[in-house]
Amino acid sequence: EAAIAVAAETSLSAAYAGLLAPDARVHSPDVAPALSPAAFDEAIIARPDAMTLSPLGGGGSKAGDLVWTYGDARWVEAGEEKMGNTVRVWQKRSDGWRIVFDELVPAG
Repeated sequence: EAAIAVAAETSLSAAYAGLLAPDARVHSPDVAPALSPAAFDEAIIARPDAMTLSPLGGGGSKAGDLVWTYGDARWVEAGEEKMGNTVRVWQKRSDGWRIVFDELVPAG
């Protein structure tokens, strides 16, 4: 989460590079949910180019193979500051921790 937050300040696309599982779901405003690697880019591009992400909390499974996080998101759009919330679900897989669900919900 910390690495995503740092990278997202300059490039949201770079922040997600290599972290999404091939069977993930990515939900972005104004586009259909992305359900495949071919659709992930479109879902991420629908979001602002850069954001300030502030994790607020989360939890994990007793087995230690699934965690979820939520937080605040802030960005500038057409000179106006916007805000929203994020939620992410990570799963530990054979190739490491991968995002299996990600959603950005703009406020208001």
